[in-house]
Amino acid sequence: MIVIKRLTIPNSDGATVEKTLRRCSLRRHTPLDLLSSANHSFDVSKLFLGYETDKKIQFTRLRGPIDRYFPKFILVFGKDDFTSYKIRYCFISLLGFLFLSLLALVVLALAVTGIDFSGILPTLILVAIFAGLSFLEYKATTININLAIARMKESGN
Repeated sequence: MIVIKRLTIPNSDGATVEKTLRRCSLRRHTPLDLLSSANHSFDVSKLFLGYETDKKIQFTRLRGPIDRYFPKFILVFGKDDFTSYKIRYCFISLLGFLFLSLLALVVLALAVTGIDFSGILPTLILVAIFAGLSFLEYKATTININLAIARMKESGN
C-alpha cells in the first residue's frame, strides 16, 4: 500500500501509547481495508478499530453516520515501535484516489493539447472535495490519537 505520511508521537513512550490505543479500540479479526468502520454505539471510550498481525498493528478511526463517507485512513504501527506510525488509505479509498488522479491527468493532458473539453471544472471539484475530505479525516484521526493519550495521562495509567 501507498504510505501517505510517517508520523511520530512526541513526548511519549511506546508502551504507554500501545496500552492506550489497545484500551481505546475495538478488536477485529479481519483486515480493516474492506471492513466498515461506521459505529452507531454510544461507547465513548472506544475511538478506534484495531487489527493485529504478527509484525504490525493497524487502527482506523470509528466513524459516525456523517463522516463514514470520508476517505478511510489506516494507521500502521510496528510492534517493536509504538512511537511512530504510518498513515495510508484503505483499499477502497486508495482506488478512489488513483481514479481521481488518473482522471485529473487525463483532463490536464486534454487541456494542454488544446482539445475542447468541458469536464475540467467538474474534475477539479471532485479532486478538491476528495482532498478536503482526506484532510478532515486526517485531522479527526490525529485528534482522536491525542484524545486517547490525554485520557490515559489524566487517568494515570
